[in-house]
Amino acid sequence: MLNAASDLGKRRMSEKRDDFLISWYQTLWSNIDRSFSSIWQTVALLGSTVAITYGVISDNVPPFEGTIVSLVVAYWAVFIVIDGNMWYLRNLAFISNVEKEFLSTEDYGKIIPTKYKSIRSFGFIDFYRINLFICFFGILASLYVYVVT
Repeated sequence: MLNAASDLGKRRMSEKRDDFLISWYQTLWSNIDRSFSSIWQTVALLGSTVAITYGVISDNVPPFEGTIVSLVVAYWAVFIVIDGNMWYLRNLAFISNVEKEFLSTEDYGKIIPTKYKSIRSFGFIDFYRINLFICFFGILASLYVYVVT
């Protein structure tokens, strides 16, 4: 009798664990979606850099102060991109661990491409690499405007 109750308790815990993992899996994917939407923060910051740069070119903003503000804002955009990429990679690693709980090794190559069997510890995905390039272009443009004016 005690053994049957113990088995029932283990089964209930296993079901709760599975429910938790599935819920967590969905939350991790929604976090990834949210990190991709952070591109608008980067665009807004770089847009303000362009506005400040235009102000410097049209002699409405002092060159030194305008360049400093532009650089600070552009670096802020860089850090948003780096942070978004790190959260993406973190969530992707967690997602792969949850998938390992539910999928067998035979599923790789059938359901999941084999290249996703292991997760890289660090690297930029193309989406964030492009954003980073745009941010650095903003930094270089700010410096160029300062040197020219």
